[in-house]
Amino acid sequence: MENALAKKARARGPKSRGGCKCCKIRHVKCGEEKPSCLRCTRSGTRCEYFPKFATPDATSSVSMRMILCTAPSGRDSRGFDYFRHNTLSGLMGFRHNSEFWNQTVLQFCEASPAVLHAVLGLSALHENLLNDTRADATLSGDLIFLKQYNKSIKLLQSSQEDRAVSSTLICCVLFICLENFSGNYDKALVHLQSGLSILENWRMEDLESASEIKVRENLTQVFRRLDIQATTFMDSRQPLINATTFGAHLSEKDGPTPVSFSSLQEAQEELDRIGIRLVYVLTLKSPEKDSTTRILLLQGLAPRFHSWKKAFDAFSERESQRMDTKDLRLSVMLGLHFQTAILMLEVRVNVVLHEQETDVKFMRIINLSRSLIQSGVSPKPSYASEMGVIAPLYFTSMSASPYLRQQAIALLRTVKGKEGPWDPRTTSRIAEEVMVAERINKPGVPLSGSVQFLAAAHHIPC
Repeated sequence: MENALAKKARARGPKSRGGCKCCKIRHVKCGEEKPSCLRCTRSGTRCEYFPKFATPDATSSVSMRMILCTAPSGRDSRGFDYFRHNTLSGLMGFRHNSEFWNQTVLQFCEASPAVLHAVLGLSALHENLLNDTRADATLSGDLIFLKQYNKSIKLLQSSQEDRAVSSTLICCVLFICLENFSGNYDKALVHLQSGLSILENWRMEDLESASEIKVRENLTQVFRRLDIQATTFMDSRQPLINATTFGAHLSEKDGPTPVSFSSLQEAQEELDRIGIRLVYVLTLKSPEKDSTTRILLLQGLAPRFHSWKKAFDAFSERESQRMDTKDLRLSVMLGLHFQTAILMLEVRVNVVLHEQETDVKFMRIINLSRSLIQSGVSPKPSYASEMGVIAPLYFTSMSASPYLRQQAIALLRTVKGKEGPWDPRTTSRIAEEVMVAERINKPGVPLSGSVQFLAAAHHIPC
């Protein structure tokens, strides 16, 4: 009897935390031999290891969880792999070298179960989009997405989850993406408002850890762009980050625009800083008598935009030969966003601009957008977390002369996926309906307003 029990007793030893995927799925101890473990070699199985993420400084509030938390296994492992190899590149859009998505999010998947399950929810939702022609796959994908999303929220609310501010804010970003992807824009806005409030308080703290300071800077940049994105989409909403992260007044000095840029990321961050001030002024809720003040504030932003353009052109001329295809696309995207922003500013400052003048600039937006769309490598639908070509094309399709508006609408129809809340199918239909209503002078039909308002007014799904 004792011999039988001895045979059943399982040998206990140090737990393998760096084992290969196959051994983890089979729940057997992995010898962790490289490049292939002994078990896989003997069975002739392909041996793959989970990626090793960089460990933060020892002073980081999440460093201990980075050590203790295991990699995802089983079905979660498959979902995580799908996220890394398929969903992630789409989320980054034109910002292919995003430190936030490439490093921070992946690191915190090991540090925080709540972040991991939010990531798995995004993975399931994206895979479901690609399988939407199969009813069974769609239902299954919806269930997985909801299960992972709910699990992430419950973990954030539980006492077991590491309550690091960084983990909470990363989850906020992921929840915003999940809701925008699903078309629940009001819920996405709630998450954004909550995240901005948490970020405001966090930026008042003095941090000692270099890794935490770096994560906080990355999150500030991401929330700044999400704030701009929500404001342009909602139309009447005013960005909050201008009144929190940068102080309550536009008169606050945050330094001049750099005379040169050392990287595309530096140029992008500076354009974002100027851009959020632009939308802040454009959405100021002030009486008519203060319109002169608004114009003066906009005029004050013009030199900063032109200084940015001068520094950006110098950088592009110096570095263009060393840029790869992805860098060139990011460079074109920054040029597109500059052209859109400066035209929005000029239209509001100079109300007597001639149509011929503005059409030349709208044509630049169309040409830059066309080059980005045609250079896309994936024919499959995707979801980008931030703005790319849709918002500039929508602005053109609603504001340019009829011929150019038709070109912008035609380009919108060729875009394969959403960018944040911006849906190419919804925006192209709105622009087309507004053009028709203008042409026949249809009474009582709204011709301006937020995307959601116009979609409802013209009975277009949003």
